[in-house]
Parts: sequence; structure tokens; C-alpha cells
Amino acid sequence: MFCTILSYICMRILGDSPFGGRNNAVERGRKWIHDHGGVVAIPSWEKTWLSIFGLFEWSGCNPMPPEFWIMPSCFPMHPGI
Repeated sequence: MFCTILSYICMRILGDSPFGGRNNAVERGRKWIHDHGGVVAIPSWEKTWLSIFGLFEWSGCNPMPPEFWIMPSCFPMHPGI
């Protein structure tokens, strides 16, 4: 799920339409995501990107203070881990 959603986001950022890509890759990826349970268990940053594209509700994204990103990466609550 993680890689399919990441690929979907990358194709959309690179300018493919919702029905574009080679052999309709964007549409087929979206269908696979929906057929396998959706995006509920993906990381917060992927949910944020999907929300930017209007494909996921903002209310489903976990809020996070920006200060968490300046903490050392060895902390267990660092968002990059």
C-alpha cells in the first residue's frame, strides 16, 4: 500500500492527470488502493499529500506541531522515524 500510494502521489506531482500515465497507471493505482482497503493506515505525510490533491479529508490527518521536526532524530517521537 505504501509504495503504491507513494507512486500515485509522485505521478500526480509530475503532472499526470487522474486518468493518465502509461497504460492508465494513475487510474489503475487508484483502483488498487481502493480495492485493498484505502489509505487509512498510511503515514501522516502521505495523508497530507493526498489531502493537498483533494483525495483525502483533512480531518483524517493527524495534527503535528512543527517543532517536532527540529528535535534530534534519535528521539522516539521524531516524525521522520
